[in-house]
Amino acid sequence: MRVSIDRVPKGDFDLSRRWSLRRSLILVFLLAGAAVAAVPYVCSREPLRDMLFATVLPRLQGTLRAGGIDLGWFSPVACRDLEIFDKEGVRAIAVPRFEGDRPLWRMVAWPGSVGSFRAEGAHIEVVVNKRQVNLAQLVDPTAKWRMVGLGLEVVDGVFSYRTSTTPQAWELAPINLKLQILPARPTEGRAAEVLVKAGRLLDRATLTPQMTAELLKYVLPVMADAPAVSGQFSLEVDPWQVPLERPTAATGSGRLVLHRVDVAPGALAAALAEVLRLPPGLRIAEESVVPFRLVDGRFHHQDLQFSLPGLKVCTRGSVGLDQSLDLTAEMGFEGKLLGSQAGQAKRTLAIRVGGTLSRPKIDFPSVGQNAPLLLETLQAFLQAHKAATPTNGEEAEVSDRRGKALSSPTLRERWLQWRSDSKLN
Repeated sequence: MRVSIDRVPKGDFDLSRRWSLRRSLILVFLLAGAAVAAVPYVCSREPLRDMLFATVLPRLQGTLRAGGIDLGWFSPVACRDLEIFDKEGVRAIAVPRFEGDRPLWRMVAWPGSVGSFRAEGAHIEVVVNKRQVNLAQLVDPTAKWRMVGLGLEVVDGVFSYRTSTTPQAWELAPINLKLQILPARPTEGRAAEVLVKAGRLLDRATLTPQMTAELLKYVLPVMADAPAVSGQFSLEVDPWQVPLERPTAATGSGRLVLHRVDVAPGALAAALAEVLRLPPGLRIAEESVVPFRLVDGRFHHQDLQFSLPGLKVCTRGSVGLDQSLDLTAEMGFEGKLLGSQAGQAKRTLAIRVGGTLSRPKIDFPSVGQNAPLLLETLQAFLQAHKAATPTNGEEAEVSDRRGKALSSPTLRERWLQWRSDSKLN
């Protein structure tokens, strides 16, 4: 008996196999797509999130924590409650919200440029201990790391500063600035640097003695070592360049706007008052603008206007990061000095100031042929002003100072001695 078996046509078998292969490929693609889509979600969870931070920031010598991170292929990267701690566990940076402007797929496709980030309410805590800054110690210079370019905008930030000798920190707030971090390009001979964009960094910030003692003294040397300082100021900056390997080589310029300043005499004001035999006192011109620039480790300023009792002073020059002084103080006063013809042209006296911020050294420069008479006339004018305006409580003190002035060398004698010493040198 024969049994016939119907064979499947060859064409139908090939078609069935192709459909099976297609279904398998579709399933593989769907699974791969789901896996890729799930990558941001998985990486945003602990412990993979911490492993991702360690991979992206291998030079970080500390701990980075985030309350949450939003990762999505088609949405900007954002972090919540971002904090960075140093090796001792002290917090150095805290950012409530840190958000980028590019989706994740663009950052992966072009890893050399990750776009710009916005840090809202960032709190940066700087601690200086034995000439070391905590922020610099967060980075290991020996670790291999490929820096990428990025932009950063700080909105309503807070800058906190303290030293090991001053446990109570002072703050600058609110800070608003934009900067660009550029990676090194050895082929072009360019080192890694930070570019700070022009803008108003501070608006009517509060002045404190600690702030003046640590930072503002380089632009406002007359306020250095002032025992009491209060008032308001604003800070406007032009573009700055800050090399990451050597921040002290930074260059840039800006303007300090002094809206209102109440300050007690510091070392420089006291030195000028002592040389000119004036009573102690210092007044900064309101709403004055002091342009400054940082070049080769020195802060250059001009048009710093203030008043000593009976005398207007305007300084220009530079203060080094080593606190050395190279200033010129121009003093103006009223009245005819050397007669109707020469007196109109000699209303100011320029005095050079050297030394350091804590120990200024006053020198008398050569101001022309009539310098001895000009100095003597200035002394007479100041003495007349003091004699005309003593207060009841200061009469005995003014009389005592006048007696000391008669027994001390006159300004003319000091100038002649200075000129003689200069010729000898």
